[in-house]
Amino acid sequence: MKRYEEDFKSKLVGLDFNTIENSPHSIFGLSKELKLIYYNTAWLQFSKTINDDSCISVNYPLGTSVEDAMSGTLKDFYIFNYKKVLNESKVWTHEYECSAVGVYRLFYQEVFPLKNGEGIIVVNSLRTEKYIQNINALELTNLKLEYTDLNGMITQCSNCRKTQRINEKEIWDWVPTFLSETHEYASHSICPICFDYYWSKK
Repeated sequence: MKRYEEDFKSKLVGLDFNTIENSPHSIFGLSKELKLIYYNTAWLQFSKTINDDSCISVNYPLGTSVEDAMSGTLKDFYIFNYKKVLNESKVWTHEYECSAVGVYRLFYQEVFPLKNGEGIIVVNSLRTEKYIQNINALELTNLKLEYTDLNGMITQCSNCRKTQRINEKEIWDWVPTFLSETHEYASHSICPICFDYYWSKK
């Protein structure tokens, strides 16, 4: 299945193709006309888990306007903000829920304008996924153990403030607990996507 337009890599100024391609986060790309020009494999895999088929890639192939792939009351919200990112060349972020029966999911979306004005890259990071029937207060209290090492340290991106997982170092999550309350033992680094976009010389 074709996952990106032929000229996609040449338009990708400010981010490295391998970084977004190998990211565990669900990522898609839009042209400056807001047409779908890229899906990473994580996006397609997540699509299958929530739809139990490949309907996103089948129903909305490359070249489809993102407006045609959206519906409901939030369509205007996303289109307005995607256009704003293109016009102002500023990163836009927000949280949204994408739950299913028995599963609560909260995502953090970052929208990066390509530095040549040729489009945007949309990164969807899974912040929380909990099976509702299994949630209890103790589990929520211990959630931070996913991010705290044996010395009680957490590692945050000094730019976007996402927190690196302990056992899956390649994954950085948006953890509000560590933002509303400054963690006593926090070290700082740069997550791969922020490094590519803001500091890489590529």
